[in-house]
Amino acid sequence: MAIDGTQRKAMAAGMTLTAKYKKTEHTAQVMTGEDGKLVYRLADGREFKSPSAAGSAVMGGVACNGWRFWSVATQEAPEPPAKPAAKKAAPKRAPKRTTTAPEAEAEPTPETPADSDEA
Repeated sequence: MAIDGTQRKAMAAGMTLTAKYKKTEHTAQVMTGEDGKLVYRLADGREFKSPSAAGSAVMGGVACNGWRFWSVATQEAPEPPAKPAAKKAAPKRAPKRTTTAPEAEAEPTPETPADSDEA
């Protein structure tokens, strides 16, 4: 797996990089050079100023993107990226009524002789 941006920023002396090229596993040790900058040392002892230069050497001089060529060696599976905490949705409320609904008109009831004034 390629080296991502987070791993690039965390690159430090003491790390081991691995790559598989033509069915052969290759390693590079990340070390601090004489000038205080990182260097990448292959198993045969050659040192390079960049992962790309080290990868190119492994590939016999063919140019390569060292960040894609190498992977950081780990003993355990890498942790998945943390997901941002989901915001809890506010409880849904019934919309406020701004106007009152018209009341249904009562159906007229037939008049009974007792209710009538005419008798």
